[in-house]
Amino acid sequence: MLNLQGKLCKLVFAALVFSMVAFGLFAPATGLAEGAKTKSMTIDFSRSGKSGELVKRGVTIWKLSDGMTAEESGLKGAKSFQDVSRLLEAKSDKELNDAYSSHKSYETDAGGKLSLSLERGVYYLRVAEKKGAATVFPFVFVVNPDDSTSVIYP
Repeated sequence: MLNLQGKLCKLVFAALVFSMVAFGLFAPATGLAEGAKTKSMTIDFSRSGKSGELVKRGVTIWKLSDGMTAEESGLKGAKSFQDVSRLLEAKSDKELNDAYSSHKSYETDAGGKLSLSLERGVYYLRVAEKKGAATVFPFVFVVNPDDSTSVIYP
């Protein structure tokens, strides 16, 4: 009888853990907060007129904070998003990775677009340099899951 109870206990525990992962109640290693609301969006680089040069380009996005304003970015002295961008441009990718644990690298698709889901917050985006290709200047953007905007045109 005791052996059966132990097996039943293990089965219930496994089902509980599976449910928590399946329903997003805990997000291991994704950088997403518990129960966080995300927004599906597209970052469309193709409007630059050089979309061919923006195909399959590496893009890294760092989440700066859960806030919605430059002041909430966590950067001392940042009064505007231009200030935030200027303060971060001087940092290397390694420095940004060390400072912001929530970051991820992506690659643009065949149309020069990047589709993803992000939580509410302030983000910093940098496109990898590619010899002979268009330069895309790093920029800061805000994700508000309640906002109807779902496409960003840098």
